[in-house]
Amino acid sequence: MIDVFNHIYPREFLQEYVRTRIPALVRFVKAEVEDEFRYFTDPEVRLMMMDNHGIEKQVVSLAGGSKLWEGLSERRALRLTRLANDTVADLCERFADRLIPAATLPRLEGEFIEELRRAVRDLGVKAVQVYTNVEGRPLDQFKDFFAEVERLRVPILLHPIEFQYYPWVYEYNIAQTLGWPFDTSVAVSRLVFSGILESYPNVKIITHHLGGMISFFAERIRGFYDEAVQYPRIYAGHTFLERPLARHPLDYFRSIYADTAVSGSAIALRCGIEFFGPSHVLFATDFPFGPDHGERWVAEIIRSLVSLGLPEGAIEDITHRNAERLLRL
Repeated sequence: MIDVFNHIYPREFLQEYVRTRIPALVRFVKAEVEDEFRYFTDPEVRLMMMDNHGIEKQVVSLAGGSKLWEGLSERRALRLTRLANDTVADLCERFADRLIPAATLPRLEGEFIEELRRAVRDLGVKAVQVYTNVEGRPLDQFKDFFAEVERLRVPILLHPIEFQYYPWVYEYNIAQTLGWPFDTSVAVSRLVFSGILESYPNVKIITHHLGGMISFFAERIRGFYDEAVQYPRIYAGHTFLERPLARHPLDYFRSIYADTAVSGSAIALRCGIEFFGPSHVLFATDFPFGPDHGERWVAEIIRSLVSLGLPEGAIEDITHRNAERLLRL
């Protein structure tokens, strides 16, 4: 099994980040990093978990959403981005037979595109993690980034964040629990309807959490789009009709890839696999997030995948063959 979407904090990055953002906490982080953070920072703990569950390789990307980068100047954000990519790559080089590096880009223009080139050329990263919006800007505004990703032939790991929700959804952690799948769905929908996926057909996007809400609401997407096309006078001026697509939008939605990180829900897995197809679903666990330092979700995702009774070929596609193809392993 190849786990394509999980997270890590290299110690050097974490300590430098805290030194940059909150100098008073440096001593605290150094003391705590061997305790609660060891599941994020200690590769030996990670390898032990992988061995316990029969996972051969992991693609590791930096933990933390957009708030990690919030308020940073361009210069500081770029410096920390380079450090993050360097330290993730160094860690993976030490365990090259088990860990595969992915770069992270919190911003998608200017020198950050050059950082992507450097990470692919010099660090050997196999994918790039980006977020579902860039400080509130939709991804379809960054065409130069998608052109470069297509040229470099590296898949995108699309990680959700939230932006501008009602203040009260942050209570009870609703913004993350339900808001993140929503933001994934919004981001992918923008990429489809804006024509980005049509213009850059060789861009491969792996969405976290099985594509968010897309598979569940596929027929709702179809219905609203078809209604707009069927009744253009009613929908006059609607953005659906501003840029007609060569194919039906659901064809482009099905061209993306989705991972299995749905917290062990067999029902959600079946829905996603039926929509995207086994050739567009990849095994992932979101380790080490979740109960029991992430191990509950690892075990439940494997259990639920087995429980679906899929043909052996489909299981092999999901657990490793799709990852080998996309990451060119």
